[in-house]
Amino acid sequence: PDLKQGSIIIQEMGTAGFRDQRIDATLVGVHNSYFKLTHQSLLNGRLFGSFDQGTSQKVCVIERCDKGQAFFGVHKRIGETITLQGQPFTIIGEIEHRDSQFVYSEFSIYVPLSSYRYIKTTTGFRQALFSAYSLHQIPKLINQLKLLLRNNFSMSDGEFTVQSLSQFLESAQAIVSKVTAIIGGIAGISLLVGGIGIMNIMLVSVTERTREIG
Repeated sequence: PDLKQGSIIIQEMGTAGFRDQRIDATLVGVHNSYFKLTHQSLLNGRLFGSFDQGTSQKVCVIERCDKGQAFFGVHKRIGETITLQGQPFTIIGEIEHRDSQFVYSEFSIYVPLSSYRYIKTTTGFRQALFSAYSLHQIPKLINQLKLLLRNNFSMSDGEFTVQSLSQFLESAQAIVSKVTAIIGGIAGISLLVGGIGIMNIMLVSVTERTREIG
């Protein structure tokens, strides 16, 4: 098989509660392989595993960030119970917070994909992340995933996008290049307008001086 590991990613904004406090957070449902795929560092506790996933345990992994620090204050995190959309979940781990192209949030809380049904009624997903055993297998894996989406989810090519990380970076670079070109064009127009303004001032000055002399 070309697929090494993968994870569906479901995320929505929700409310987390701890003692008498409430905070808005991104609630993310993922497979336990997600953390290996994204190489996020475990800072404390543990990540949820196959048992948690298979038995839909109400456990969660939180991010360590400024917003989270303000939310928990001096209280310990590991082993504490928080509510996600009113449902009790036990914090089992803490990971580093970092910007990601897959999850966008100031403060994210991760739960097993199978446990996401406790806090949200969402059944569909917008993103999925996969890895192949080797680089040369990636094109074949992309074709297999496209075929899977067409046949199993009855989706047409215009309804989904399957990209490798290199393709994603190329797309991002193309966007950056376009934005740079636009900014450069705006700067060029500003210089042109500024040049015309200076020329007009010089022309007026010379004309007035000529009139005084004449």
